[in-house]
Amino acid sequence: MFQGVKLGALLILNSPRPLAEKSHEGLGLVGIVDATTVSLRELGIPATNTCLLGAFARTTNWVGLDSIRFALGNYFAGEALKKNLRCAEIGFEETKVIKFGEV
Repeated sequence: MFQGVKLGALLILNSPRPLAEKSHEGLGLVGIVDATTVSLRELGIPATNTCLLGAFARTTNWVGLDSIRFALGNYFAGEALKKNLRCAEIGFEETKVIKFGEV
């Protein structure tokens, strides 16, 4: 599953369980969030994308949550926008970040 992973790799994991151990020697940074449960609760369907965007922002700090909010406004409107914004925010808030080494 991790074939070809370079040292210091980044993993965003959709899981209801915490990572018990480093599952590959290459992993440097892992963000874990139960995006399926969040999306089912907030959207009523298992559409994990916006929750995982929030997890990505939290884990990497490469993009801010405000940028994600702005971008979502280009794709959603009304109630769908509100729900997807909430998913991204929850993904950001609930992501557990584990740093194994240099990233």
